[in-house]
Amino acid sequence: MASDKSWQLLTLLHFSDSAFPTGAFGHSFGLEYAITMKWIKGLEDLLEFSKEVLYHSLIKGEAIFILLAYEAAKKNDLQKIHLLDDISRLYRPSHQSREASAQIGRSLVSLVADVYKIEFLDTIKNYIYSELENQPIQHGVAWGVVGGCLDIESSDILISFLSGFFRQWAQVAVRILPLGQRESQIYIKEMNEMIFLEMSCLAGQVSLDMVSQCSLGYDMAQMGHESLKARYFRS
Repeated sequence: MASDKSWQLLTLLHFSDSAFPTGAFGHSFGLEYAITMKWIKGLEDLLEFSKEVLYHSLIKGEAIFILLAYEAAKKNDLQKIHLLDDISRLYRPSHQSREASAQIGRSLVSLVADVYKIEFLDTIKNYIYSELENQPIQHGVAWGVVGGCLDIESSDILISFLSGFFRQWAQVAVRILPLGQRESQIYIKEMNEMIFLEMSCLAGQVSLDMVSQCSLGYDMAQMGHESLKARYFRS
């Protein structure tokens, strides 16, 4: 029998699907550079690199901003969301990565606001597209805001973001590593297991004091992507 949780699941599946047109499919988030530089030559290298990024960057950084933005959205706290976005942007290692994240974040908020007709999301959309000329909202902050406005469980919002990140990396690797389709599914399954295990690090209350992301290889890959003369992906 259908329930509120069933509707939340359907909603989450809707906007977390790669077919939801935020433009995220056009970004490699640095992975293209890492592959081009031969840092990653196969599935084993990809898993090692991804696990480092998950633990040292996403769990210790992006995930915290998602959860804090989620809480702020539940309270309709636009000022706190703006603060989180400003701080989140400072952790992006390059202009290209900041712009890529902001483009996806803006598209996500705008589309969900238009489709689901939520008043506070409309407020945020109007702020983003105000006369101040496209205020940025970073992807992770936008994801948390959308989850809070749609009243989806915070753990489900976080899991969907992290899993989606590595599903996109699987598609990048299939195109340019190349990684076989079977190997790509092994990769996704392995990363989902790691996400499940690392979620325990975020049990309980989170705060900005917990942000401690540091993944030098990932940061270098995002910065280096700007220098590639030929590339498939925008970041």
